Amino acid sequence: MDFLFSGQLLTFIIGIAALIFVHELGHFFAARLLKVDVEEFGLGFPPRVVKLFEAGGTEFTLNWIPLGGFVRLKGENDPDVEGGFASASPWRRLGVLFAGPAANLLTGFVLAVMIVLTTGVAVPDQVAILTVQDGTPAAIAGLREDDLVLAINGMAIDSTDKMADLIIGNAGRPVEIEILRDGEVQTIIVDLDKESRSLGALYPGEDQIVVERIIPGSPAEEAGLQAGDQILAINDQTVNSAQQFETLVAGYSGGEISILYQRDGETKTTSANLGERTYALGVGYNNARREAGLSEAIQSGTADFTLIVESIATLPVQLIRGDVAPEEARPIGYVGMFSIYQELQSPMFFFMLISISLGIFNLLPIPALDGGRIALILPEILLRKRVPARYENVIHMVGFIVLILIMVWVNINDIVNPITPPG
Repeated sequence: MDFLFSGQLLTFIIGIAALIFVHELGHFFAARLLKVDVEEFGLGFPPRVVKLFEAGGTEFTLNWIPLGGFVRLKGENDPDVEGGFASASPWRRLGVLFAGPAANLLTGFVLAVMIVLTTGVAVPDQVAILTVQDGTPAAIAGLREDDLVLAINGMAIDSTDKMADLIIGNAGRPVEIEILRDGEVQTIIVDLDKESRSLGALYPGEDQIVVERIIPGSPAEEAGLQAGDQILAINDQTVNSAQQFETLVAGYSGGEISILYQRDGETKTTSANLGERTYALGVGYNNARREAGLSEAIQSGTADFTLIVESIATLPVQLIRGDVAPEEARPIGYVGMFSIYQELQSPMFFFMLISISLGIFNLLPIPALDGGRIALILPEILLRKRVPARYENVIHMVGFIVLILIMVWVNINDIVNPITPPG
């Protein structure tokens, strides 16, 4: 139970609460701007601890459940209340409803730009060492994180693919690696193992792939593979040679693979989440990065933000086409999110994804969500006929109950059937 008091859990709660707070803040400022009275702006969820102060006719309160906040609009569900939300024009109501998701999307965009400012932008023709696994040829030879790889066996390295090809092509043999470290060019001799790309399992054979050694902390170890296991197939494709094995695993670098293997005469199946490019060298590497100015960060952050929005928004289509497996798109609750949060190295990237997801999710035409309320306003704008308030309130109440039940089920499912965080 130590994780309950861990710093990770605390920052996770604070981060999620902040995103919910930002959402409600968007509603609050839009309501004020559009002359819709706000009765209460709450920090946290009820029950109330104390009324902090009152300003502009709005009570600002502190509440016991520290997960974000809420906005209580005057006459939210009663069109007969003057100055209230329900009595406002449809366009003003749309503005208030859109503001919450828009605040989350804007936050996601800002975080995307901040990530580029803090991590820099990739240099396409330079490859840098990101990680070095203990006990691997790279660690033994003295390679270090942040080393810039200039050449392998005299051949200039200008892409990650070229480095991969050279390492795989020389698996089982010593290679000469020229690096740049602290402004000084150095040459290091590395005796490469015959290791599967990014899997972390070493094997001696050419025709039969029998695991000889498992690198500690590698995807192979996490998948439960052991020395002596014979690899039979990768993702249902039979493995007949070392070259085929390398090619199959390389094709799924950074993703998840299913492994059919034989141990003590018994055929078994496991799955492995492949990490960064480790290959036979025992290092993770990718393009080097350099600092980015504000203008470049905005441009790169915009591209990243747009790509993420498109990926999330088109997820249903990707599921229908089979581009994404159902288990990869399963809904997750707080438990599942925390599991992923614990595995990611960048909290900022995690909260960027969650913020964008919150913005898009709340725009879905589901009763009780902002998108559901927006959907019931559209007939009023297009057909000049408003959905009666009593029907609208019932629709949202039923939708709210269903959403709560779904959230409970999703969180229980996260506990009973834990998700596999990305490797």
